[in-house]
Amino acid sequence: MIEAAAPLKTKPALSRITQTGVLLASAPAALWLLLYFSLAAHLRLGLGRWPDSIGDNPETPLFALHTELVWSYFGYMLLSLFAVPLIIAVLVFLPRCRRFVVHLVAYSISIGLAWALMHLAPGSFVYWFFD
Repeated sequence: MIEAAAPLKTKPALSRITQTGVLLASAPAALWLLLYFSLAAHLRLGLGRWPDSIGDNPETPLFALHTELVWSYFGYMLLSLFAVPLIIAVLVFLPRCRRFVVHLVAYSISIGLAWALMHLAPGSFVYWFFD
C-alpha cells in the first residue's frame, strides 16, 4: 500500500517579517530624508531666508559638499530601485533566500514614502532643489 507524503510545513511570507528587518530596509530612505531636510535647514540658516531663485546658495565649501552628498545619495537611491525587481526575481527561485523578498518590498516602499515626505519641505526649497 502507498502512503501519502505529509505536506511540507511552510511559513507564509508575511510571518517572516521582522521589525528589525523592516527597520534595516527602511534605514537608507530615512537617512536620505535626514540629509535632505538638513540641507533645507542648512540653506535656510546660510541665507537667513528661503531661496528666491535657483542661484540662491550660501557660497561655502561645506554647503557645496552637503548639496553634492544629498544629490549623490538621491541618485543612488533611485538607481537602486531599478535593481530591486531583478534581485527579487533571483530570490524567488532560491528557496533559502525567499524570505528576503519581503524586506526588498519594504525597502522600495520606504523610498516611495521618502519621496512623498520630501515634498513637505517649504515650496521655495523644493523648487530650488529640483532646479
